[in-house]
Amino acid sequence: GVRRGTNRHPAVPLGPKNAPVPDPAEDVSALPRLVRRRWSQPISAVGRRLLGQRDISRLEDRLRRSGWRYGSVGDYYGSKIATAVTFFVAGALSGLLLGFPAPALTLIAAALGAWGLFLPDLELRGTLRERREALYREMAWMLDRVALVMGTGEALEPALHRVAGESFAWLSGGAGGLFTALLRDIAAGL
Repeated sequence: GVRRGTNRHPAVPLGPKNAPVPDPAEDVSALPRLVRRRWSQPISAVGRRLLGQRDISRLEDRLRRSGWRYGSVGDYYGSKIATAVTFFVAGALSGLLLGFPAPALTLIAAALGAWGLFLPDLELRGTLRERREALYREMAWMLDRVALVMGTGEALEPALHRVAGESFAWLSGGAGGLFTALLRDIAAGL
């Protein structure tokens, strides 16, 4: 079956490129719940202005392929700003508490802030890699099952119905993932 890791939506099908984007409420997932309501929209707006690209279709495609690791483009940019500021402040406070001299304090805070700025990129890249690997594993498993069912004399369409249906769900450890959803769509004629 599909390994369910840190992804919030690991079994979300890819869908067409013109599929609706999740709610653009610009909720910044990197913020704690207590401050999310008050600060999500301003941080998201700052992130879009400072880090935004003119053509966001490539980023939307990466977010869609990741299973919407971040709920929207604004969430992604807002998370970059929120983690950068959080890491910068944490580095500065840690340096102050440890009594570092001003140049070292500035260097540590800036390095941690830069790391916080790129952390959402690393998370998104890792999520994409995990989903790709899960898709390959599931594809190999499901195609093997389709071949076994077709080996009993069934045609392709009934074999797809049988393998993608509920009768094989217990073998894959649940409802399956992306490839199972694709096979169900193909079997249903979508």
